[in-house]
Amino acid sequence: MQGRDERAGHVGSSRDSPGGQGVRIQRAGFNTPDEATPAWEYQEWLLYGFAEVERDAWTAEGLRVAQAKVARDLRDAGLVPADLQVQLYGWSVAARVAQGEGAKHVARMLRRQRAAEESG
Repeated sequence: MQGRDERAGHVGSSRDSPGGQGVRIQRAGFNTPDEATPAWEYQEWLLYGFAEVERDAWTAEGLRVAQAKVARDLRDAGLVPADLQVQLYGWSVAARVAQGEGAKHVARMLRRQRAAEESG
């Protein structure tokens, strides 16, 4: 089993700029309600049907290992790991989700933005 993933570029805090890179959810070393406890971080990904390579893709794009539930919600809404860094009306997808916008809502906005870009 691997150790905890401590890469830069994690998702979410209101103190970070809207479109900024490296947004964080975690504060003061505690997990948010949507995060697994350290003992379950890797197992939770398996529980939600992610292969190790999929987990690695989500964490490479900014999620922390403890955020398997967030990744599940994003995946179920039709988003892929690369979408986390896409700028969506001035905010990255990751920042929008970190600020509490639902994954399905963000996915709809992203589809509308992409459709507008293709037709424009």
